Amino acid sequence: MKNFITVVLIVLVPVLVFSQDTIFRKVNNVSFKTGEHFEYELNYGFITGGYAILEVKSDKEFINGRRCYLAEVNISTTPSFDYIYRFRQIYKCYLDYEGIFPWLIEQDKNENGNITKLKVQFDNVNNKVLRNENGKETEFDIIKYTLDDIGVYYYSRTIDFSSKNPGETVELPYLTKDKSKVFKMKYTGKETVEVPAGEFRCIVIEPLLREAALASKVDNIVIWITDDDNKMPVLLKMDIIIGSVTAELKNFWGLSAPLKSKVD
Repeated sequence: MKNFITVVLIVLVPVLVFSQDTIFRKVNNVSFKTGEHFEYELNYGFITGGYAILEVKSDKEFINGRRCYLAEVNISTTPSFDYIYRFRQIYKCYLDYEGIFPWLIEQDKNENGNITKLKVQFDNVNNKVLRNENGKETEFDIIKYTLDDIGVYYYSRTIDFSSKNPGETVELPYLTKDKSKVFKMKYTGKETVEVPAGEFRCIVIEPLLREAALASKVDNIVIWITDDDNKMPVLLKMDIIIGSVTAELKNFWGLSAPLKSKVD
């Protein structure tokens, strides 16, 4: 029994000390909750090349003693598009419930037969990352509250753009393969757009990825999010070397707030 208690203390004490002594930011989130489900069509020109599902699957996961959201993205190309370019990806991110920053990401990707298994652990006390890609580990320093792709997606929805003027920017720390950098997100104004899920009044934002040298193959990215508390992304456009790719909202449910931006 004594040995058992000793083992339990060895395991639990670091977690308890970590949880009690470290103070993290708190973000006011009214934009998403567990059960939120978005479905997108991925189009290349007039061709539907794939689908993406984004879900907040839970808010009762715990990493390092911290309560987390489990957000998951599932992307696949259509059977007809598989002949040209086959892509499958399941991407999971454990986001701090209070601070909306990542503790852990896990990714399984099949890109034309090239398999990638990725696990990234965030040490948000010492601002470090341990990255394991197909068994190869690397560790490096990061900026405090660095965000991965999913983290940027969800954290940006908590930003209040209502007090900003067109052209104003916010800065976000972003994780690249071997470092973190700061990039800017620009608010460009408001527009009404129509997608398969309906017509919506939107806020338009533009991640300035090229400015941060994070997206060498992307010339421009523009995102339309609903002009209400949900800040639901309904349309994304990316200009690439050989054309334009769009993600259009097809179906949704499980919103956190009333949908006031939909045009009847």
